[in-house]
Amino acid sequence: MFIGEPVSVEPAVGGLPPARFVWRERVFDVREILHTWSDWHFGEGSHTRSWRNRRHRNYFQVRTDSGDFELYVDRGVRGERHVWILARRLDPPFDASGPSHDAPSGH
Repeated sequence: MFIGEPVSVEPAVGGLPPARFVWRERVFDVREILHTWSDWHFGEGSHTRSWRNRRHRNYFQVRTDSGDFELYVDRGVRGERHVWILARRLDPPFDASGPSHDAPSGH
């Protein structure tokens, strides 16, 4: 589910990964970092290709007690404040270990 809203993030000690975030006045504690990656591409509509037009985003897929989410920090131009965005809520991960409890058993 796409969200695309700014959130307040408390980073982990000594680093960038989020330890918790606040979305719509609710606190979500990050239990696990599932996946990370960086986006250093040029944004749509960039007519010139310089470091100033380049995205500087770090993405984090995280697990909380309320589900899995994808956040990113837009680091912008040097000296600007970092902006955190809650990009989306992820669907429950597929469990390949066995049949779903919601699926009919066929017996």
